[in-house]
Amino acid sequence: MLSLVAIITTGCDNNKTPEKKQARIEFDAPALAINLGEDFDEYRLANADYIIESKSTDSKFVMGGYIETATEKYLLQIIVTKNRYGTVESIVATPETKKQGEALMRHYLNNFDNEGLGIWQGANWKTLSSSGTITAGVHQTIEQALSQLGTGLSGLTIDAIFSIVSGRSYAVATIEHENFKLSLINSFYRLDFDILVGLLGSNWSKLQSDNRFISHKLGFGTLNYVWFYYALDLNDNIFNMSAYADEQKLTIKTIRLTMPEDVPSDEQVAAWKEYAAGDSTLSLGEFQKAYLADSSGAEVEPLASQAAAIEYVNTKGRPTAFDNDVVIEYLKNGTKILITLDAQFVIIDIYR
Repeated sequence: MLSLVAIITTGCDNNKTPEKKQARIEFDAPALAINLGEDFDEYRLANADYIIESKSTDSKFVMGGYIETATEKYLLQIIVTKNRYGTVESIVATPETKKQGEALMRHYLNNFDNEGLGIWQGANWKTLSSSGTITAGVHQTIEQALSQLGTGLSGLTIDAIFSIVSGRSYAVATIEHENFKLSLINSFYRLDFDILVGLLGSNWSKLQSDNRFISHKLGFGTLNYVWFYYALDLNDNIFNMSAYADEQKLTIKTIRLTMPEDVPSDEQVAAWKEYAAGDSTLSLGEFQKAYLADSSGAEVEPLASQAAAIEYVNTKGRPTAFDNDVVIEYLKNGTKILITLDAQFVIIDIYR
């Protein structure tokens, strides 16, 4: 449960007007993490007593907060941001006194279980030398991260990642340029086709850096892509996502979404039908055509409509390894979106 701190006023001295002290809310990470995705305006209203209005805007609000350890009480600012859907996107706590950053980082690393941060996922790190050389890697253990902290903070960044709400959110303890923050963020990439079609032609590296806790750069020969293990569409269907770079590894050329094979077949087919029917929540654009395709993706037989494609699957069942795939094609802002149902996967290809 969240601990609430009453508003305290100072006494009067020489007829001075008493100052109202900032009300503060305890930074209870697991309790706060479940608020990700809640209605932003309602959450703001519920926490009105703690808001620092001078530091808040329409898209974020800042609360006074604190965390108390066995030996110290740290005063915090807690920043709550809103996303394009009007819900809480992230909750980030920073100490009001910068010099307390290393102590807080050590506290969370040493006490992550007591603080309810969840399951340790590892820590990304990088160092920037005085000559501009960058080295980077991953710490597999808490002890490794603590050991690197002991070598000094200059030029050092460590992101210690914990799965605080399974399948929904991460807690990330970060020390960067001697500054500390603890971020509560989504552990998945949100698949929104209004956003996805706009990614084509955009900076390939920036997609990964903007989502560095949930994505990786991978390369095999001439094939280079940013890979997201866990992505959810606006109906919370699960996909893996690969954003492929062009030949120069500068911009995003194509995007492929693949529903994991371990998702039960009936759930895969149900999700494919949402896409085939053009579920308005998904914002897929204008229907172009439906057809059966061979293993190379070539059209071998047209289907009259979206409804005809769904009826084909209802009647014949999901394609087997020896059957043709069932494909629905949409066009959105000049971008093709192909939704394929085959024997193993639901696959969505986005390209121009």
